[in-house]
Amino acid sequence: MSTKKEKDTLRKQIYERMNFKETNELLEIWRKGDHEEWTEIALDVIKEILIDRLGEIPPEEDVEEIEDETVDINTTTHNEDIFHNENKLLNISSWASTLSWIVLGLYMVLFVIRLILEIQNGRQGVAINLSQINAWLGLLSMPIIGSIYFLILQAISEGIYMLMDLEDDGLQIIKSGKR
Repeated sequence: MSTKKEKDTLRKQIYERMNFKETNELLEIWRKGDHEEWTEIALDVIKEILIDRLGEIPPEEDVEEIEDETVDINTTTHNEDIFHNENKLLNISSWASTLSWIVLGLYMVLFVIRLILEIQNGRQGVAINLSQINAWLGLLSMPIIGSIYFLILQAISEGIYMLMDLEDDGLQIIKSGKR
């Protein structure tokens, strides 16, 4: 006979494994209630996870309706996100936006410094040769590279906001469609 501590450890392990499963899969397991395939502890854990995700366990006849829906029911009705943390995404977006301006600024400052140095070298009567042309091309590429990094980081920032808006709009449509 196992001790309470062993049962708690087993329950915790089952919970961690089951929590990675999709809600539809857990609903199917719960609906079937196959005691030969699943232990009583596993079924209790599934019930607990479904209550956490859905707020309640639907009656068995409603389980099939939920499974047929094309929406992702892994997000709960309590504005809790299972797969992402909204605050972390907002922080990442903010950092990407701030970093884009810092990178652009650094590239522009380096461009101006190198431009001044190249102009000074030109005044000293350095003959134009292949290395001088290469230096000017490298100089001219700096604002372009800085702008590309800027655009990529801005796209990441705005993309995160856009995806969060799409998710919010989708959840609002789902909620209004169910009423």
